[in-house]
Amino acid sequence: MNISSVTSEIIDIFAKEFKKDENQKKIKREMIDPIIMYTFDRLYPYIAAASVIFILTFLLAIVILVLIIRSVS
Repeated sequence: MNISSVTSEIIDIFAKEFKKDENQKKIKREMIDPIIMYTFDRLYPYIAAASVIFILTFLLAIVILVLIIRSVS
């Protein structure tokens, strides 16, 4: 038995275990969900700031458009 066949068997065993529904739920609950929540918590201030800047830019563009239309009339 060589190392590549042992490695292949180990990978097959892990793949079978990961495919089980119970293990997938556990991985999602204990690994993926915390990573997503942590990432969202870290990015939330930047998302909020970008949203505020976008809204202010949009409002400023509308005000400028209204002022241009008034000055032309």
